[in-house]
Amino acid sequence: MLISCALYDYIETAYLYGYQVKLSS
Repeated sequence: MLISCALYDYIETAYLYGYQVKLSS
């Protein structure tokens, strides 16, 4: 359960980062 939560948080962070890069470029 803990690993799943951490993985979800990592995916969310990666998605937000990628979204910001898309807006920046």
